[in-house]
Amino acid sequence: MADQGQLGQDFSVSRLLSPLPASTLPTLCSLAACVPAALLPPVLQQVAAKTLGVPLSDEVASNVVWKLQYYVPAVFESSLGPTCVDAPASMKTFQALAPCAVLLQVHNNRDTCPFCDNAPSLKRRESAASATVPNSLHGQCQLEEHRFRVYSLAAGVLFASFQESSCPFCKRFFLDDWCFQKGQARFGHMTDVQYIWQAPLRRSLFVIPKYRSYYAVEVSLLQHLTDTLQFAAGSLRSAVMLWARRHSDNLQKQLIFGNDFTLLPKVEEDLLMAWYTWNAVNLCGNEPRDCNWKFNADFDESLLQHVACIRKRRMDDVAQHLQTCPQCKLNPLVVLDGKYGARRMICASLQGTQQFDQLAVSFDTGCINFAPPGHFHCKACRKTGNVDALIRGQVQVTGMERIERPDMPGADTFFFVETKDPTTKDPNDDRTVELLLPREQVQRSLLLQFEKGLLANKKQHRNKKPMYVKGHKRTAKWLKPRLETCSFFRASRRRLTRKTPVPATVPSSTAKQKAVKTTVRLKPQPAKASCAVDKDDSNPLKRRKTTGGILTAVLTCGFLADFVELWRGEQIELVYAFALRLYMDMQHRNLTLRTVAYDNACKLLQKARELRNIRGLPSQRFADTVAMLLDGFHRANHTWCLQNMPEVDPQQPRNAELLRGKNTQACEQLNSWISQRTRSTLDMPPGRFHIYWWTLLQQHNQWTQEELAANRRRYARGGLKTDPDKVHLQSSP
Repeated sequence: MADQGQLGQDFSVSRLLSPLPASTLPTLCSLAACVPAALLPPVLQQVAAKTLGVPLSDEVASNVVWKLQYYVPAVFESSLGPTCVDAPASMKTFQALAPCAVLLQVHNNRDTCPFCDNAPSLKRRESAASATVPNSLHGQCQLEEHRFRVYSLAAGVLFASFQESSCPFCKRFFLDDWCFQKGQARFGHMTDVQYIWQAPLRRSLFVIPKYRSYYAVEVSLLQHLTDTLQFAAGSLRSAVMLWARRHSDNLQKQLIFGNDFTLLPKVEEDLLMAWYTWNAVNLCGNEPRDCNWKFNADFDESLLQHVACIRKRRMDDVAQHLQTCPQCKLNPLVVLDGKYGARRMICASLQGTQQFDQLAVSFDTGCINFAPPGHFHCKACRKTGNVDALIRGQVQVTGMERIERPDMPGADTFFFVETKDPTTKDPNDDRTVELLLPREQVQRSLLLQFEKGLLANKKQHRNKKPMYVKGHKRTAKWLKPRLETCSFFRASRRRLTRKTPVPATVPSSTAKQKAVKTTVRLKPQPAKASCAVDKDDSNPLKRRKTTGGILTAVLTCGFLADFVELWRGEQIELVYAFALRLYMDMQHRNLTLRTVAYDNACKLLQKARELRNIRGLPSQRFADTVAMLLDGFHRANHTWCLQNMPEVDPQQPRNAELLRGKNTQACEQLNSWISQRTRSTLDMPPGRFHIYWWTLLQQHNQWTQEELAANRRRYARGGLKTDPDKVHLQSSP
């Protein structure tokens, strides 16, 4: 402590903190270390009134704060002020002591406008801690004050104020890394919301400008939600609940759960929206992108606009990994496999296509928008069309057909509609005719009913059979897929019994005996002319309620290279387009894939040879130079291919040399990891679905590489007997 003689003989802590007692100095120092000085006087008033019963006026509270700010550092030779990155747990106590006070202040970190010439300076506006928003809860249409929040990992929910800046020329507003425009009102609805990348996300708070208000989430809390997914079986809502249950005191329980859990859905929406946004921004990095964020019903479309940018950056990471990884840089190998469990619910509409822009090909997928539980169609397909344009008198839709149009590329869907004869003029005439009509001329209700009928009946679904069985017999016996091998289907060698006629020379005593039984063995049927393994169930005339999962491409060390959503099923055309796109992306980065391992490589090789001229030289090189081999896990199912297509056999001498030291079961190992994290994906729209899997799969890549690097260090110290980069050399492909 400094010499009191220099401060005067009458100096004392009690006079410094007057009218507060000297025993409150540790609490005041802790409060000043967490709350900014501009927000401290009202907080000090509420804390003093609630804990000490001492009412403080505005002038007295400001005087105490001023003395804390200037005298205490001089006396105790220490500095006060918010120095921590995240809000400490003590902030939760201060918020409980001052439930109406603002404890945090979020400033704008940008000084100049990046959109205007000469980069003019921004004008700081007055801080705001609340906004007036309409409340439609329980049918009430009234205006209420909405207070801005900060969600903290250790402190729960805290009230905060946000200070934005504005450009005097372009009339844009800036806060943190966000820029937007808004109406004439003080806090009108925000439009043209854009994220401006400045630096890696190292700030403690991530701000979300939503509607006409703000809220912020600590980055540590967002990372905590990602880490908690590993213990919550991939459920985002469970991850949020694990955080919420940590803050069970009265005030925090009221701020998080509300009365009768009425506030919990809003808290979940805020945290998950911030989690998706933070991950989308973080995955894109500093890649240039032109995206307008919409934090409303179109939020999923904003996420979808980042998928192409995320994949482009991912291809750069894959190319860098192929150049540095000891297992992958020599003779690169990619393993392909589909995962049915990672699927989501989709609309039952049959209209819609998906394109591979880089390959200029399209797939008839139908509508792949999200259909919420209880609905068979998405919101867009449920909208009623123009009734005047529909043909009157339609009775039912009986079928459909895909017809090629000479004036338009691709095929169009037409429906067989039973309708009253439009040529008759008698209103009592009940004659009906069948017309072939396009989708636009079919009544919406009849069309939705027809597409709903194309879905599989739950009673006939194979996975529903165990529900009708009691006891221990409810096992996976009913769920085992009936896989057909590539060899010809051998008939069972039944023993046929027939009576042999008795010769005339045989004595009568012998003739009276029983007829002689002979055994006849059935000859096997002739072999088929092609592989019988068919995984393609993507009939365009049959609608599914869910997608077919995802198709992953994994390197031999376990590093995920790319994935694509299987819109209808694991059709071989989609697998070929996916593999060709990955091959071309690596070609653009001066890398060449030598080997592709796939459980249906025979069909993939046939499709590559059939479409070898689809993209000119790249597709020709892909069909001629890339070795497409069966993986070791599914080789036994392809006996026909092993005899008639030896180029796909991994045990051929030439192919065995390519697979030496390679792990062809890397995809199967990744699929077992994916199976534990598919709990939330079924109810996800496409944008959230892609961001969710890109986030978790990138984290899986980081863990895989860190584990591999740790094993290399252990091997260098002598802790491991086998080199981790050569662990697959002794195993056969």
